[in-house]
Amino acid sequence: DRATKAKLDELIRQDTAFNFSIGDGLYLSRKNGAHRASWYYRYTVGNITQKMVIGYYPEMTVTSARKEALKKKVQLLGGVVPKLQKEKLVERQVTEVIEKRLERTVGQLAQEYLLRIISPRIRTDYIQRRQLAKDVLPYIGSRKIKSIIPEDIDRLLDRIRQRGAPTVANKVLRLLQNMWNYAQRKGYIENNRIALMTIADAGGSEVARSRFLTADEIQLLFVAMRRARGFSRQNELTIRLLLLLCCRKMELCSARWENFDLEAAVWYMTDDTKTKRGIDVPLPKLAVTYLLELKTLAGDSEYVLPARKMQTSGIPYICVNTLNVALSKVKREMPNVAPFVIHDLRRTGRTHLSDLGIDPITAELTLNHHIKGVHGIYNRHSYFKERKQALEAWASRLQE
Repeated sequence: DRATKAKLDELIRQDTAFNFSIGDGLYLSRKNGAHRASWYYRYTVGNITQKMVIGYYPEMTVTSARKEALKKKVQLLGGVVPKLQKEKLVERQVTEVIEKRLERTVGQLAQEYLLRIISPRIRTDYIQRRQLAKDVLPYIGSRKIKSIIPEDIDRLLDRIRQRGAPTVANKVLRLLQNMWNYAQRKGYIENNRIALMTIADAGGSEVARSRFLTADEIQLLFVAMRRARGFSRQNELTIRLLLLLCCRKMELCSARWENFDLEAAVWYMTDDTKTKRGIDVPLPKLAVTYLLELKTLAGDSEYVLPARKMQTSGIPYICVNTLNVALSKVKREMPNVAPFVIHDLRRTGRTHLSDLGIDPITAELTLNHHIKGVHGIYNRHSYFKERKQALEAWASRLQE
């Protein structure tokens, strides 16, 4: 509970009244003029909420307070009145609860963390699910959380590094650290042994990508998409739209037809994007043409890009890996072009918008970027008209 202790010590130093929740009914509180802070456990009997003091800080540590609060919880669940508790029975019940928590496996922790933390907050949770299923659970999924040491995590990360995926190693380490932090908060482990590991122990520092496609390379891309074997028309239209609209790949992959008005040429993007903000995307005529063809290919699906028959991710729309595999077929037709990935198409669009003379604010808003500084705080103009003109100019360049 190192982080929690640091927060409590900071509150104590401020010498003011406070009421700080640790979780699961446990609080640390200090009244005005009090010389020390009290631990108390809040509980409900019938419809009445009550609280009992269980100790004082710092004499009683955070860990000890958690255990004491858990004792009270077990007592109450068993119908034992706090003032008439039977110490040995309660102690045995608490020990059994604590031991049961400490017996949890990494697989059980992963399932709970995905269900309670990841899925409610992150729409594209299949990325974390895939990382766990591929790089974590096959190796340590059956192990108890408390038995995992940094050396186990390092061996796991080394397998990822050896296949040439240092960025994935960094992401897996961050995911595991978040899981272990959750486990510590829930009392499943007493010591977080991997908290001090850094990206230097995983894939190392990540260098921001700067790759974009030149006009000549875009022309080669269009030719290669028509030549590539096994590269579908749906994939080609998707790549063209990503390049034209400069949107994030998952914004398009998970898009629903109900959010498009093709007659008005607007995509009403909901607020479940990376920025957590909704935005109305003006659709140039070329984009509407592509979308009309995709609508025919989608059939009765509610999604612009419905899942393929062979897809195993369990989501109803295509996953990013589908596009990655498809793009690899295209790149084989472009042997003299430097490697690039799907996300580089977004950078390509942004670079060419500048080349077309589009002002920086309009260009950034076209990519649904957050504008920093005074402009971002005080300028609430949506620049819809300007963004539409910018995308029409970019569409004309692409048609050339």
